[in-house]
Amino acid sequence: KYELENYHIYLQSEIDNFSKIFFRSRSNHLIFSKIQPHINPAIARYNEKSEEEQENFKSSLTKFVRNYAFITNMIALNDLELHKFYAYSKILLAKLPYKDYDKNLNLDREVELTYYRLQPTYEGSIDLEGGKELPNSKHAGKNSIDDVKYLLSEIIKKINESCGTDFKEGEGLFIEQLYKTLIDNEEVKAQVKNNTIEHLQFTFHNHIQKSMSSVYDDNKLFVNKMFDNPKMFEILSDHLLKVVYKYFHEIG
Repeated sequence: KYELENYHIYLQSEIDNFSKIFFRSRSNHLIFSKIQPHINPAIARYNEKSEEEQENFKSSLTKFVRNYAFITNMIALNDLELHKFYAYSKILLAKLPYKDYDKNLNLDREVELTYYRLQPTYEGSIDLEGGKELPNSKHAGKNSIDDVKYLLSEIIKKINESCGTDFKEGEGLFIEQLYKTLIDNEEVKAQVKNNTIEHLQFTFHNHIQKSMSSVYDDNKLFVNKMFDNPKMFEILSDHLLKVVYKYFHEIG
């Protein structure tokens, strides 16, 4: 948080005014319109920074949001001011302009407002028209199961190739464990079955964070690296989403 403050992109008064609206309103659409005046000034300051500063700020903000969510899934911090900043940061991150290199970090704004409350609850599926299913969604069988196993094994390869890491079979088994935790989750099942894959990204990120928290002791080093490296986490999350989506639309 202190590192983020050095960029002078947001003001404490903006966070305070944002929080007064965000934590008191019950209407997501009402929140979305009212918080804009308290988010937009930070966007304007961000746009005035150099491209390098923008990239560094966004990377640091992403790391803060992800680490805070991870830690609070395991312990209660009981720090109201920090939680206010967390809520503000998640909305700010969603609104920051994005370029090709970080387009996967762009979050669906309406979806995220449903989940960014002090005590978030699942509020039902997002009904989207024109959603496309993955090919062969009505033909489950051995080939589909084999495809899932293959896709899971490919995730570690994708991470190693993209991030220069050298994860081995142990991390692959850990990803399989994450996958099994996710497909056993009824909330994940409901969301995946009722939404297109394009609009599941944010909520799925949250589910992965919670699942990683629940199995943290099984591979602390791998989990810590995921949360310290936004690019690595994006690869893990995006590819796991595809596998889970395939499972529920072809097998489960």
